[in-house]
Amino acid sequence: MAIHNALIIGTQPDMTAEIEAYLEQRRAAAVTLQQRSIDLSSLPPLMKDHPCILWAIDTWPSHSDLRQLGTLNTLNPGHLIIVVLSHEESVLGIKAIAANLGIVILDSIPAALTCFQLITAGAIQPWQAQSTALQSRHQHALHSLGTSNANPPDTNNAGILDYDTPSMLSWRANPTQSPICIGEPRDVAAAFRSLDQALQPLSATKVQVEDVDPDAFVNIIFGPSRALSDPSTKAALAIYDLPLPAEELCSSPSRAAAEANRLGFPVRLAVASPDLRIWDDPDLCIDEVDNAARVRDAYRHMMAQAKQRKPDARLMGVLISRAKRIRTQLRSKVMPWSATHVLVELGFADPHGLACDDRIAMLFPCQYEHFQKQLHDLRGHAQLTAYNDKIYDTLMRFTAMMLDWPHALRSLQVQPLALLCSGEVEVREACLDISDEFERSRRSPSDYAKAYGS
Repeated sequence: MAIHNALIIGTQPDMTAEIEAYLEQRRAAAVTLQQRSIDLSSLPPLMKDHPCILWAIDTWPSHSDLRQLGTLNTLNPGHLIIVVLSHEESVLGIKAIAANLGIVILDSIPAALTCFQLITAGAIQPWQAQSTALQSRHQHALHSLGTSNANPPDTNNAGILDYDTPSMLSWRANPTQSPICIGEPRDVAAAFRSLDQALQPLSATKVQVEDVDPDAFVNIIFGPSRALSDPSTKAALAIYDLPLPAEELCSSPSRAAAEANRLGFPVRLAVASPDLRIWDDPDLCIDEVDNAARVRDAYRHMMAQAKQRKPDARLMGVLISRAKRIRTQLRSKVMPWSATHVLVELGFADPHGLACDDRIAMLFPCQYEHFQKQLHDLRGHAQLTAYNDKIYDTLMRFTAMMLDWPHALRSLQVQPLALLCSGEVEVREACLDISDEFERSRRSPSDYAKAYGS
């Protein structure tokens, strides 16, 4: 059903002039276009009077802004469209997080107008519109961004795509309806991608890990604000049944050699310290050590390097584990975002992935289908296909832990999350950052454990 009384707001005169020019180019029906400055507090009454709003602004919204906007847009996903005209780069994941909340955010006026036109025309899943009338190159351009080249039987309301002019596309809901001009193929592709995500926002997803021992968890994290060492963090993660390597903490070269013999060669050695992280100092980890003599030499060498690197570092020893072949490595950071969701950053941890900063941000918990869609924003996502379910399960367990202890845990950082050639995933290095909750509260560890799950 078409939406009437829609509104476009431009906060700057040049924005409204550009929007007006595009509306004229597309011969768009009469639309209320205003030029004025508004803030978030002005949106609720506007959204009450105008079912669909396109808001052109010159600064990217913050995470705090998105929390507020998300509460306003819960009933009408996709009906708030924001176009940001800024020379600054957006905060990582802002577009994806907005889409999770049912908000469309774009940095292109033509693409934003395409979204606005489709929503006000009553389009339902327009990214699945029949496109057989289009040239193959345009079909491919739409398909490459997650749209469909055919009209599935159950999406009769998706509409029909055709050409308005040789360079502009049109859309209509059915063969009897007059088509509307919706812009160039690249703008339509960007709009379809945004609407595909925003019109299917996150729904309530319960996440819970069974058989968690709250007493054991509190005993690990209880104390002042601090970053836990890798062994302590892994002890906490084990309570949530996360995939961890079988490893031993050794405090001497001879003990390390003995444990290596027991585990079987080759082995991996990594310095254990709350003050040094392997992702900052990768030379404090050695893989594929194949005999006891080399284990002793590696132990002495890494401990000497660690002391030289940071003389006051607290060195617990060296962690020994069985060496396993790795296909690729990921990095992840999980932080509280709201009472019901956490912010998950996920990216590649190999040298190339780090150099090009190949990572994304998204809200968890989410449905598996949402997760798969968002993975496509990683340039190297094709490497992850065989591991998607294992990565998803691991991130959901991270999420459960953070939501179970929202005031005590500030963040969890994992680097790397190893994707093994065997098809399994493994948390290789991790750090839990503990807040000052226990310092500010007079509650005992047992009180916290009793409050678990309430």
